[in-house]
Amino acid sequence: VGRTELSLSMEPPVRHARPSIDVLFESAAVAFGEDLTAVVLTGASDDGAAGAEMVRKCGGRVFVQTPALSESGVAPLATKARLLPDLEGDIELLARGLVYVEDSPPPRRRKRVARSL
Repeated sequence: VGRTELSLSMEPPVRHARPSIDVLFESAAVAFGEDLTAVVLTGASDDGAAGAEMVRKCGGRVFVQTPALSESGVAPLATKARLLPDLEGDIELLARGLVYVEDSPPPRRRKRVARSL
């Protein structure tokens, strides 16, 4: 798979999920490193939390929807139990954070996004 290509696996589910968010985040973290921003939204399982941790270890950013604003806060809470998000808020704030990161020049993109935009 090339640097800008993704593919889905038909392998057995990971942690009862296919496609697995953990596997997606872990694969993307290895491929994109500090250029990756993972966004964890509502979810009824902890799938995504371990992958978000890998994103952080590879230098990427992690944005998390505020659990109280989520339909199901299990995934955001599980992620927050593993790491302090670079940005936490409602979907609109997370979207503004993504635009900020994308519009920032490369040296600035590597810095953590401020909590208030």
